[in-house]
Amino acid sequence: MLLTLSGGFLDAFAYVDHGRVFANTMTGNVALLGINIAAFDWPKALHHIPPLVAFALAIFVEHLMGLDRERRWIRHPAMTSLILKIAFIVIAASRVIPFDDFWLIPDISFLATLQTLSFTNVVVPPQH
Repeated sequence: MLLTLSGGFLDAFAYVDHGRVFANTMTGNVALLGINIAAFDWPKALHHIPPLVAFALAIFVEHLMGLDRERRWIRHPAMTSLILKIAFIVIAASRVIPFDDFWLIPDISFLATLQTLSFTNVVVPPQH
């Protein structure tokens, strides 16, 4: 539930304050990309490409992280992706490193997708 709430917040944050582009909802970016292309508004259409590329890249990286145990290079992909996302958000919010919207939104998209794909299974411990 907290992951869903954080995803919704990140989309609202990105859309309202950072160029009317979604960071977590790729369906929204695809729809707005199509609308802008249909209206021949190329500058607005191009704003939706970087998060979509980051989304595709995160799918590839998550695949590498989730390979079977013999070939896996990260032992706990779900926790690793969550820690990376938290660390990035803390750094971005503190403005220790200034992020331009061009980098901020794709970075959020990459980490949010990585986190979403890593948390696909809920493990319930056996009851004795």
